[in-house]
Amino acid sequence: MTHKPSLRGVLAFTIMALGLAQPAFAMDCQKAASPLEKAICADPAAQAADKAMDGAWSALYGRSSEDEKKQLLQSQRAWLKQRANFCAEDKKPSVKCLIDWTQRRAAYLQGKPESGPGTGHDLVPVIVAQTATAKLYEQDITVSKFAAPVLPGEKRFNVEIDRLLEEAPSKKETDDQRDMTYTYDLHLRVTYASPQFLSASMETYLFSGGAHGNSGTTGINIDVARGKDLSFGDVFEPTAFPKLEELCLTQIKAQKAEKMPDYDKSPAAIKELRSTIGDDLSKFDRWSFTAAQGTVSFDPYELGAYVEGSYECTFPVEVLHRFYKPGSVLP
Repeated sequence: MTHKPSLRGVLAFTIMALGLAQPAFAMDCQKAASPLEKAICADPAAQAADKAMDGAWSALYGRSSEDEKKQLLQSQRAWLKQRANFCAEDKKPSVKCLIDWTQRRAAYLQGKPESGPGTGHDLVPVIVAQTATAKLYEQDITVSKFAAPVLPGEKRFNVEIDRLLEEAPSKKETDDQRDMTYTYDLHLRVTYASPQFLSASMETYLFSGGAHGNSGTTGINIDVARGKDLSFGDVFEPTAFPKLEELCLTQIKAQKAEKMPDYDKSPAAIKELRSTIGDDLSKFDRWSFTAAQGTVSFDPYELGAYVEGSYECTFPVEVLHRFYKPGSVLP
């Protein structure tokens, strides 16, 4: 009988590999020493989130095949590193960040959307984790599919996920043997699901040589009943575009002022900025939705130099509701 390691074992491995402290549920909080340990142990909600994730991970591990277990272990180690890096920048852990990341991971492992009532049919996590070699990419892929799709939109969603998995780069197309780790990451979050509407946000990262890799964010928005990919015009009134464009431009200016205080504010530069914002705003694959808000994502290079990174505009549902067409399927 195969021994089933718990998430504690995965965390212990990660701690040794990364030099991180063990999370609260796997340790005696009276002995917490690192900033990350202390942040988790000081907050009951953070401890509860970790325990819930441990239960979800253990349940998924228990019903996985031997090959799936290996990939699940590798995926979890990668996720733990990402959470630590993202939520503990400058050794000042953000408890809210830790809770948010952990709750999202638990929902993913349980096959639940991050918000919304769900479509009524179960999602299942699909994990691909591949170690890099001289001829293979390092892969870290986490997506979801419907276990037994019934509704047209569920079937459409599964077709899209199958396409993404089929097109994921796995083998190097070059004989370049230099000491480079070719990498492909794909992380898809089902951010909202209901019997009427399904939204997901997909983040990708690709490094295939060169000075740096490239990252991007794409949205999937499906009318579940009809099995149709939605467009901006399907859900918003014609008068919505200029108003949302102006709101988004205001947000981007504020973000650029924070990142690059001396950014070009000339009329020509602002006109170009507005044009790019409007172009992405009109493309519904730039949007993703939760029960609370809609988000438009702008990849690195789109609105500035690569060093500026990505940008995004967020619109609370209370704002979006003003612009929906009657009978809109959006939350």
